[in-house]
Amino acid sequence: MPPNPRGSVQRPKRINIRVTSRDLEILLSIAQNQFLTTSQINILHFPSAHRTRKRLRLLYQNKYIDRLKIPPGLETLSSESVYTIRKAGLQLLQLRGIVHEAISIPKIERRPGSLLFLSHTLMRNSFRIAFEHIASNNPHTSLHDWHHDNAITQYVLLPDSKTQSVKRVALKADAYFRLERDGSECEYYLEVDNGTMALTRLVTKMEAYHKWHLTSRQSAPEKNLKRRFLVLTFSKRRAHNITDKLTDLARVGLSDNPWLVAYVARNELIRMDVLTGLSWCQPTPSGFRKVTLDQELSQIEARQRGRQ
Repeated sequence: MPPNPRGSVQRPKRINIRVTSRDLEILLSIAQNQFLTTSQINILHFPSAHRTRKRLRLLYQNKYIDRLKIPPGLETLSSESVYTIRKAGLQLLQLRGIVHEAISIPKIERRPGSLLFLSHTLMRNSFRIAFEHIASNNPHTSLHDWHHDNAITQYVLLPDSKTQSVKRVALKADAYFRLERDGSECEYYLEVDNGTMALTRLVTKMEAYHKWHLTSRQSAPEKNLKRRFLVLTFSKRRAHNITDKLTDLARVGLSDNPWLVAYVARNELIRMDVLTGLSWCQPTPSGFRKVTLDQELSQIEARQRGRQ
């Protein structure tokens, strides 16, 4: 069905439905993540793609969700449908007592900045879904406190070359979460890199995160909290350049290198086998080593046991 001028697909005739508990879970997932593709909803809530499409069609016809059809060639995960929550869907969640806080309804216009935001959000959501998938399939691993959209902001004092003084800089990650395994845990700050930020600026941001990390550890040494700053990018060359720059920083004496850099093709972001087995490059003074997050958690767990 061709899209109308506003970008939404023309709505077919409404068919009344009885809202199920799974419908409410779908609405909540869409509301919390802002945008979800058909494939992402399928991974989260259904055993088959056919049942996913059938139920989404009914929720769409009853105006609980809206559907965007993204034109081919744009930098999104695919040309499949993308769903957002509608006012009726939010009201239903509030009526059932599932949502109490205010949730805004995202708006997408057909302009480059808005479509880039959509692409960025879908990529971040795929990463979240992948790690929820890891946690749900591993009885010893759990994911906690996922936040996105600058919900977690840290501040650090950095020298200002122009004024020869220090300035307070806000560090805003694309997402924050914790992974825990058998009592050991690690914090993660995620940067989804579309290649639009200058390389020097991105590396400066990672260096600032490292400085904040060391300062916070000194102020609360009893916590001895492990942190990692993840950079997920979609170009092999870009990943290589970022790793080289961070390796240079590691060679000038920065200890406890907390950065992990990974590359994944955009069209593979919805593949669970790719994301769950993703190999990250960790810069070190001697170059870099490759590690999976599963290996990272195992090492943290081993160190924890060694201190006991």
